[in-house]
Amino acid sequence: MNGDNYHDDIAQIMATSPSVVGILAVAVIMLIAILSAAGALVSFLFTMTFFRIPEEHRKMGLGHVWLICIPVFGIWWLHVTIKKLAESFESFFRSAQATDDAGHRLTDIECPDCDYGIKAGLVLFVTTIVAHLSGLLLYTKLPMVILTGLSVAAAAVTAVALVYFFIVFRIRRLIPDPELEALPESYI
Repeated sequence: MNGDNYHDDIAQIMATSPSVVGILAVAVIMLIAILSAAGALVSFLFTMTFFRIPEEHRKMGLGHVWLICIPVFGIWWLHVTIKKLAESFESFFRSAQATDDAGHRLTDIECPDCDYGIKAGLVLFVTTIVAHLSGLLLYTKLPMVILTGLSVAAAAVTAVALVYFFIVFRIRRLIPDPELEALPESYI
């Protein structure tokens, strides 16, 4: 390989080698596996949160959450799950603020000045879409841009997911655990 034609020689090798197709196939399979594993982790966190909400206030069944693990469909289902979780939180906290006939509140549980995680969930949904769309860059001829774009997108989704679940778990902690039958302030 001549030093002056190095990039042209590499491009020619990459364009003619049948092993490149195999490498791309392995990369796509690994990407799908990583996204499915991330979907499983997110589904587990959602399941833990829905489990804490009393059944009469859940707007989604515990098993339905796991549809997030299905590639492509899981992106849309993430949005549905975020919305249903917010509706479940809202239902629980509205019932907790109910009053008896004398006007006394039945419980002191309330979600202080919160939107039940819907704004952070929307940001999570949008960054997830952007990250998945950046995966389509695998078919372009810009390898450094691809790796950089995927890395930035993955980091963004991870950061937003951490913020979202931090918010959701703070709200979740306000709901008494039915198994412990204790007030939420008695444990972390």
